[in-house]
Amino acid sequence: MRTPTSRTLRCRLLYSLALLAVSALSCARPAQTSSSEGARAMGSRAARDVLGADEIAGANVHSVYEAIRLLRPAFLFSRGSTSLRSSAPAYPVVYLDGAPAGGLDVLRDIPSGSVKEVRYYNAPDATVRWGTGHTAGVIYVSTKG
Repeated sequence: MRTPTSRTLRCRLLYSLALLAVSALSCARPAQTSSSEGARAMGSRAARDVLGADEIAGANVHSVYEAIRLLRPAFLFSRGSTSLRSSAPAYPVVYLDGAPAGGLDVLRDIPSGSVKEVRYYNAPDATVRWGTGHTAGVIYVSTKG
């Protein structure tokens, strides 16, 4: 039985790397052919994560909490329990116009008519944007004016 030479090993390695690259490219997201297709693909997630002023006004509610509870109840769900070592909340943190405002109870004090947009950021996105301590995500409220 012959032992492989260094040239044979290099060829096998290059071949394996080429196969890996081709398989990675085949798993990549396909190029979008039109802007409307891209909007539709991104729109479904964006629509779930954003609550606009028009939608809130149509709900005929008084507070942001009521609007979220009625229109996007998933924003309010607990995202698991915190560990004994962690001080991170099990519920999303509320940010109001860029500043941390507290827990979900803050949403009850924000009038629905003053809101431009409410956006939910999942834990990884919130951690990238605001740092650690957002294991349940962020509910970001933008007000008018």
